[in-house]
Amino acid sequence: MGLFEAGSRGVFSVLLAGAASLCTASCAQEYVYIQTGNFPRPMVFEDALTWTREASSTVNTMHDFEAAKEAAYGGMGMLEGLHLLVPDDEDGLILLLKAWSGIAFAFMDDEREEALDHKDEAMAAYHEARARAGFKRARFYGEELFSHRAKGYKAATRNADTLRAWLKGNFTDKEDAEPLMWFAFSIVGRVAFDLDNPETVAELWIGVEVLEHVVKLDPEIENGTAYTMLGATHAGLQQYDQAKTDFDNAIRIGGGKLVTAQLTMAERYYCPKRDKKGYFAALNAVLAAGDMPEQRLSVVLAKRRARRYLDNKYWQQDCAFEG
Repeated sequence: MGLFEAGSRGVFSVLLAGAASLCTASCAQEYVYIQTGNFPRPMVFEDALTWTREASSTVNTMHDFEAAKEAAYGGMGMLEGLHLLVPDDEDGLILLLKAWSGIAFAFMDDEREEALDHKDEAMAAYHEARARAGFKRARFYGEELFSHRAKGYKAATRNADTLRAWLKGNFTDKEDAEPLMWFAFSIVGRVAFDLDNPETVAELWIGVEVLEHVVKLDPEIENGTAYTMLGATHAGLQQYDQAKTDFDNAIRIGGGKLVTAQLTMAERYYCPKRDKKGYFAALNAVLAAGDMPEQRLSVVLAKRRARRYLDNKYWQQDCAFEG
């Protein structure tokens, strides 16, 4: 399994953003053409990205995993195309940052796990490489976004003190928490699929520092998702006391709405701690979660993985449970 599992409605709110905006962009384009006889101005594409971002949260109400996956993959080309037309548009950069991270986590990693379920290591390695590349591309867009908002990112990553100072000096509003969180996710997410690469692993601290800044700006962002990411990362570093505090914060903030906190805690905390009771209780709590219309897709994915981890002993072999 990877370094961690983490997500919430925020992960899935952008997965289908490209598909949702396809009609928006083409219809706006056609409307201007019909009315004026001229090719649409760049402003039309910027508007399409703005509308897409504003409407993206609605897609998480979908209940069908396969339909969501097909739509998400199908929409990426359109988002990339709009970015090419308006490369400096921040809405487009944020959508691409979130969408590539979300697809890598929600679908590419799921396909990796399915391959392992069928003992197909070659296909598992293929999907692992895809997920790694997806997170890498997400990070590229995140760095591009921050180059518009603040200068000196590369220099700031010299050490933890310089990065903290850079974050504190340039990102002070609650609204900054969203892009920062997904940028951090692109870093720690890639590490999960590149553990054999010392260069990648050596940058994990950057993701942790950014997440620490996120929870200062908005500790309740996405029902406690930032704390879930921190808990998973600290657990991966075997800092279990801190991880438990992070997970407890996520569950408290989520108030039962962040089922992926339980899923992640089972895999990254209870499993390495060999806590069989806690492991099964957390996964069964995910399966027992009721319908949440505003984040139905995230619940579907969490339950899909919880069933997998419960039904196939392969996912429990690293836990070394006794009895």
